Amino acid sequence: MPNREQPPSQEPPAEARRALAVPGLRSEAAGTWRSQARTLLAGLRSRLRRRATILERRGELWLAYEAKPPVFLRAYQAYCRERIAERLEALGARLNVSFGDARAEFGNSLPTLRVGFQTEHTLVRSGGRDSAAALPGRIPIGPGPECYQVRVARLARLLRLDLVVDYSRPNLVNVATTPELAGYLEKTVHVAPLLDPPDFGSEARATPLITLFGDLDQPRRRRFFEQARRAGLPLVNIKGCFDRQALRNLYHSTRVLVNVHQTDHHDTLEELRVLPALLSGVVVVSEEAPLRQHIPYAPFLLWSSYENLVDTARRALEHHGEHYRRLFGGAELGCLLASLERQNRDNLDRALAKALERKARGRRA
Repeated sequence: MPNREQPPSQEPPAEARRALAVPGLRSEAAGTWRSQARTLLAGLRSRLRRRATILERRGELWLAYEAKPPVFLRAYQAYCRERIAERLEALGARLNVSFGDARAEFGNSLPTLRVGFQTEHTLVRSGGRDSAAALPGRIPIGPGPECYQVRVARLARLLRLDLVVDYSRPNLVNVATTPELAGYLEKTVHVAPLLDPPDFGSEARATPLITLFGDLDQPRRRRFFEQARRAGLPLVNIKGCFDRQALRNLYHSTRVLVNVHQTDHHDTLEELRVLPALLSGVVVVSEEAPLRQHIPYAPFLLWSSYENLVDTARRALEHHGEHYRRLFGGAELGCLLASLERQNRDNLDRALAKALERKARGRRA
């Protein structure tokens, strides 16, 4: 059966249209009002676009998912959706499955499994952006008494779902230190972002050194970028490359990727960027991150403090051939990645079985 998309209206809501044409305002006040109205209208249009939903039949399953999820999450959500559908089919399930913020009327009497994605950093330091509702945690930041807080964005919404997918084991290890989040943790499953089969390509690559900063004006990322350029490194920032094949092509032509945390307060490793690069044979230099012992491929990354990132990137470039052969020349990384794929499957089998059992208990109650 072909996909059916429910397209959003192109006409802005009447309230937003009226907001753009309020008479009687003057100069500065008028500019402020119009600016606010334009911001409101842009937000409304963005929400309408995101709510466009695709409804897809897969055997005994009906899947509903956003036609246009955030571009930087599109590949990961598609990967998870395919794996979840595969595992539900293997379990012989017959139901509706709603992913993310999809809005759909399934038009049948089947139960609906609601699946969401937690793709934010949970490991945050006190005072960090959007950390006002964070809970005390028990993961030490350093040798002193301070510990990371536990931040789960949109927690109330996630608690209403049947299953929550998280890309990061360290995120969930951090959540597990907070007893208040036991109910949330029961609904979560770790799915590593193995977005494509491993293809390490060749050692010869045209692009020496890249970053993938969506916002280069974040102060610590801007500072690193300018320091690297002053030091003579051939660093290029690639922005807005989210198409799956285009990104894979970029990785296959890149020798070294540098990963830098966006702020001084959010420390979870950016695995949605790092692991797909590793899958394509890129030597990854990453700023240090907590709970590395829970990242199976951590030994295959070149770690550095923020202060030493420029020097570490330079050495990675100078010795690229040596690093490439050590990381990708043997069978060890390929075996590890195959093991991670099996773990994704097993994690989903267990989590989906528990979610379906909870749904069944709820219907019987």
